[in-house]
Amino acid sequence: MSLTKASYSMVNGAPLNVLDYGATGNGTTDDTAAIQLAVTASYAQQKALYFPTGTYLMSSTITMGNNTADAAKFCYFFGDGKDSVIKVNAANVNPFLWQGPNPNVDGSGNRIDGRILIEKLRFLGPSSASTNTNSIGMKIFGAQGITLRDCTFNGWVHGEYYQNCDIISRYNVYSQSNYNGVTTFASGYALTDAGQFNSFNSYGGLIANCTNYGFLYQGGLTPGWYGVNFVSNGISIICSPNSAGYLVTVSPNLVGCYFEGDTGTTVLWGGGSGIVRGGQIIGCNFISAAATALITISNYSNAFGRGWICNNTIDITFPGSSFITQSTSLEKIDANNLNATPIGDVIPSTGVFSTVNSGSFTKGPIAASGTVDILKIGGAGVVASISLTIRSISTNKATLRRYQIALMGGGTVTGSDISSVTEVYSGGGSPFTLSETQDSPTVGTNKLTITNNDSVASTYYIAYTVEYASGTITVL
Repeated sequence: MSLTKASYSMVNGAPLNVLDYGATGNGTTDDTAAIQLAVTASYAQQKALYFPTGTYLMSSTITMGNNTADAAKFCYFFGDGKDSVIKVNAANVNPFLWQGPNPNVDGSGNRIDGRILIEKLRFLGPSSASTNTNSIGMKIFGAQGITLRDCTFNGWVHGEYYQNCDIISRYNVYSQSNYNGVTTFASGYALTDAGQFNSFNSYGGLIANCTNYGFLYQGGLTPGWYGVNFVSNGISIICSPNSAGYLVTVSPNLVGCYFEGDTGTTVLWGGGSGIVRGGQIIGCNFISAAATALITISNYSNAFGRGWICNNTIDITFPGSSFITQSTSLEKIDANNLNATPIGDVIPSTGVFSTVNSGSFTKGPIAASGTVDILKIGGAGVVASISLTIRSISTNKATLRRYQIALMGGGTVTGSDISSVTEVYSGGGSPFTLSETQDSPTVGTNKLTITNNDSVASTYYIAYTVEYASGTITVL
């Protein structure tokens, strides 16, 4: 339930009122000094601070926390919704700054137990111009226990900025016409660190017309966006991008969100030195105006769990070349059906969902210059990608080959194509050759045959990964 002035009166007595400390709220008088007096009293008396309907003009930043005894005290600010406006009168001013004892260093010892609750206030900045680097609606360094409810941020370089914070919850927050909506940063959350920036969750609300990005999450555990609407941003959500400096985002969750009209990639996970591990995108709707991929995955790692994409919709008029692009290797993020049954991975560069089958077997001994069939591919209209790692147990020569196979026709194969995409040998020259035979062993199927190129008999260990859209692939 949303807290109100009446409900606050039951906690440590009636709330304080900024008007009682000399604030005017008339939109022309500088209320900074009066608000500072009210904030100081609020801290000292451990009472909520109420901003009645009005526009409160501020010309400098009020800093709270630091390493003083006030650091662990409660801080409740609330107003009357969009009619209670905190406004700055200069381009490089951010009105409120909460700061821990060592805000630029990650770790629990550098945080204040902020217990910060901000509700029903509108933060109005000078503009969304990117040159106003210090124009930030709410800036919080090194604090934990932060809740925002029914707030609005308009016209800032960063609507909200969190660094080395913990346990943040946003409910029905609107961030519109900012350069960047929400920016987070965790210093030092790299591959080997335990991680301190945890539990950042947004529920409902709107992120719209943020020209650079809506959310930038740089390093930390389990950020979540649930039922949030993203409309006409540059990029809606970024997790650990190029500039993150080896920062890792673990298990981001997008559930039931709506994305429309972004000018760039809608969701970007990883890139450069930033890494994303795990995570899921479930039940989201994507409608884009940009001729780019809706989801881009780069430097994605499954070392601590696989990610998955399930039951999402996409506008059929989407002009991009693919729904998803992935610049890293296969088997990193799974696509699933409605019952969470794996139906495959995302193929890099194509963004195509594909089914995957993998395994290993041995063939041989195969005599010198001898041949043996290894795979049968059947079914009209099959398009397959096959990766084979084949090692001679006898000579220890090995090779890795990647094939693209297309079978065309209605039951009878009328044309076929097989091409070796990659071919890498170790231990000498090619230990074998592979060939494809059309309409074999029966009409409508093709088979792959291995020929031993060595001068001695050899047994081959074959590991395979097969991705296919339809039809059957059988180990012979």
